[in-house]
Amino acid sequence: MQQVYMPPISKINKIIAVTAATTFLLNLILSKLLNFDLVSLFAYSHGSFLSYKFFSLFTYPLVSDGFFETLFSILMLWMLGSEFENIWGIKRYLKFLATVTFGGVLFYELIVGLFLKAHWMSLPIMGLQGIVGALCITYAVVFPRRIFSIFMIIPIEARFFAPILALILLWQGYSSPRMVAVYMQLGAILGSLLFMYLVLIISQKGRSDSSQALNGLSKLFKTHKKSKAKLSIVKNNDEDPPKYWH
Repeated sequence: MQQVYMPPISKINKIIAVTAATTFLLNLILSKLLNFDLVSLFAYSHGSFLSYKFFSLFTYPLVSDGFFETLFSILMLWMLGSEFENIWGIKRYLKFLATVTFGGVLFYELIVGLFLKAHWMSLPIMGLQGIVGALCITYAVVFPRRIFSIFMIIPIEARFFAPILALILLWQGYSSPRMVAVYMQLGAILGSLLFMYLVLIISQKGRSDSSQALNGLSKLFKTHKKSKAKLSIVKNNDEDPPKYWH
């Protein structure tokens, strides 16, 4: 049975992890000493891209006020994100991060702007949970048969385990005080599916990855049927014992 391993943390993910941990600690210190909220400055709120806070389009994943959320996200970024950066390269991985980050903002703006009441619009989105949820779904598609071990005892394939993690993240986003975070996470997941379709399947550059991604998308929750083929010996009078099967 294949065990889960922690790949060496890649360059981009190391930068993201260090930045997220640093901003969390800085926010903790500044809020206690100076009553200054670093998160509110760099988190994304409804309509921020039209105001002076347009930079929050890029910075909102890097700030968080939850310790366990930050720690879990960094671990998942290390375990799953480093895998993709190593096989895709920095350039393509950055495109993936940009797609899911902007996808989270667009879906959040769509839902908040069209369906939610005014008082929800002031609730910001922040943290790496959207990127991590997108990585979970992408991992389930690209590596569906990889084995994870829950508590190092229960083996489970990535096509089941990774979506379960994504659902847990969505539930945490929905049940948190900032309920709107769930829409950012959903947008990031949709962005990851769009990325896989456009870049890994259609793109000429991604031709080497296309068959793997396409098979993953079609087999994510598909069970294999038992083969009805029968084997029989092809006899050859010149050989003893016979060797050939069909």
